[in-house]
Amino acid sequence: MAKDQLLFGTALALVSVVGLACESWLMEHTKKGHALTRWFGETNGRWVLRALLAGFALLGTLLALDVVRPLQWK
Repeated sequence: MAKDQLLFGTALALVSVVGLACESWLMEHTKKGHALTRWFGETNGRWVLRALLAGFALLGTLLALDVVRPLQWK
Protein backbone atom coordinates (compact mmCIF):
# COMPACT_ATOMS: atom_id res chain seq x y z
CA MET A 1 0.00 0.00 0.00
CA ALA A 2 1.23 3.47 -0.85
CA LYS A 3 1.84 5.95 1.94
CA ASP A 4 0.01 8.68 0.05
CA GLN A 5 -3.09 6.45 -0.09
CA LEU A 6 -2.96 6.00 3.68
CA LEU A 7 -2.46 9.74 4.21
CA PHE A 8 -5.25 10.78 1.84
CA GLY A 9 -7.72 8.22 3.24
CA THR A 10 -6.98 9.21 6.82
CA ALA A 11 -7.25 12.91 6.03
CA LEU A 12 -10.54 12.43 4.17
CA ALA A 13 -12.03 10.44 7.04
CA LEU A 14 -10.87 12.96 9.67
CA VAL A 15 -12.13 15.99 7.76
CA SER A 16 -15.49 14.27 7.26
CA VAL A 17 -15.82 13.43 10.95
CA VAL A 18 -14.95 17.02 11.88
CA GLY A 19 -17.56 18.17 9.36
CA LEU A 20 -20.14 15.95 11.04
CA ALA A 21 -19.24 17.46 14.40
CA CYS A 22 -19.61 20.99 12.99
CA GLU A 23 -22.77 20.27 11.00
CA SER A 24 -24.84 23.20 12.28
CA TRP A 25 -22.00 25.67 11.64
CA LEU A 26 -21.61 24.37 8.09
CA MET A 27 -25.33 24.74 7.43
CA GLU A 28 -25.53 28.28 8.81
CA HIS A 29 -22.25 29.86 7.66
CA THR A 30 -21.40 28.43 4.24
CA LYS A 31 -22.84 28.97 0.79
CA LYS A 32 -23.22 25.23 0.29
CA GLY A 33 -25.15 24.94 3.55
CA HIS A 34 -27.50 27.71 2.44
CA ALA A 35 -27.93 25.99 -0.91
CA LEU A 36 -28.78 22.67 0.78
CA THR A 37 -31.36 24.48 2.91
CA ARG A 38 -32.90 26.12 -0.18
CA TRP A 39 -32.97 22.89 -2.19
CA PHE A 40 -34.11 20.41 0.46
CA GLY A 41 -35.42 22.45 3.39
CA GLU A 42 -33.87 22.78 6.82
CA THR A 43 -34.34 19.23 8.13
CA ASN A 44 -33.75 17.34 4.90
CA GLY A 45 -30.75 19.55 4.06
CA ARG A 46 -29.11 18.50 7.31
CA TRP A 47 -29.75 14.84 6.50
CA VAL A 48 -28.25 15.26 3.02
CA LEU A 49 -25.15 16.87 4.55
CA ARG A 50 -24.89 14.07 7.13
CA ALA A 51 -25.22 11.40 4.44
CA LEU A 52 -22.56 13.02 2.24
CA LEU A 53 -20.10 13.44 5.10
CA ALA A 54 -20.73 9.91 6.40
CA GLY A 55 -20.16 8.55 2.89
CA PHE A 56 -16.89 10.44 2.58
CA ALA A 57 -15.80 9.22 6.04
CA LEU A 58 -16.53 5.65 4.97
CA LEU A 59 -14.68 6.11 1.69
CA GLY A 60 -11.66 7.59 3.48
CA THR A 61 -11.62 4.75 5.99
CA LEU A 62 -11.82 2.10 3.28
CA LEU A 63 -9.10 3.87 1.31
CA ALA A 64 -6.81 4.04 4.37
CA LEU A 65 -7.41 0.34 5.11
CA ASP A 66 -6.53 -0.58 1.50
CA VAL A 67 -9.97 -2.05 0.82
CA VAL A 68 -10.61 0.49 -1.93
CA ARG A 69 -7.68 1.11 -4.24
CA PRO A 70 -7.26 4.08 -6.54
CA LEU A 71 -6.53 3.59 -10.21
CA GLN A 72 -2.82 3.31 -10.89
CA TRP A 73 -1.49 4.11 -14.33
CA LYS A 74 1.48 2.15 -15.59
